[in-house]
Amino acid sequence: MKPKSDRVTPELADRNAAQIVALWEWGCDCLENCPPARLVYRKATKRLGNELARLKRRQSEEKASLALGLNLDTLGKLRRIAADYDRKKIETMANKIRRHRSRFSTSHLIRSLAVADRKTRDSLLAQAIRESWTLSTLERHVQVARGARRVGAGRKPFVPPDKEQCLVVLEGLCLRWLRWTEDAATELPSGVRNLVRDADIAVAAVQTGLAKHLPRGKKGEGRRRKR
Repeated sequence: MKPKSDRVTPELADRNAAQIVALWEWGCDCLENCPPARLVYRKATKRLGNELARLKRRQSEEKASLALGLNLDTLGKLRRIAADYDRKKIETMANKIRRHRSRFSTSHLIRSLAVADRKTRDSLLAQAIRESWTLSTLERHVQVARGARRVGAGRKPFVPPDKEQCLVVLEGLCLRWLRWTEDAATELPSGVRNLVRDADIAVAAVQTGLAKHLPRGKKGEGRRRKR
């Protein structure tokens, strides 16, 4: 039987599961060595810095890989995971990753921490493991769960210094927009669909205007669509 395309190999699933357990264990070690009670005003930053240095030394000495870089941000997440989950829950999570041959990894678990409500988060994690979500799929579900808008869209956009190249980039963005909305139109709510239709008209007008500056005949012209 051919494996589903959204499943990883048993070896990779086992590695993902082992890294989840290791992440939790390192978090527990960090909490034990530097408990929250010690993070008092004026001393917290220094003590967390010392703890970070200790874990980096340990990682180097043991040649251990946590599949993530250690910094103050990840240190806080390690501690949060250790505080939120006990060994039984982590091992249950790891076993499910193996059973479903899921791509769920430490990156998934860390990103899920953005959902503060534990019940909602645990439900998302269970579905993410069962359906072997990609990290981007989980991030979209996290945004919905938090009721938050997307605050960024990846890296800062590159604006070429050359005027003609700017027009080429802009034309590509127009084409991507029009192709995406054409495929997604039927999946959008009616109110949003109407707004997108108006935006399509404006984007198509920009594309038409660009064609005058970058003449390439019919090859460079976009598709006109009706809804």
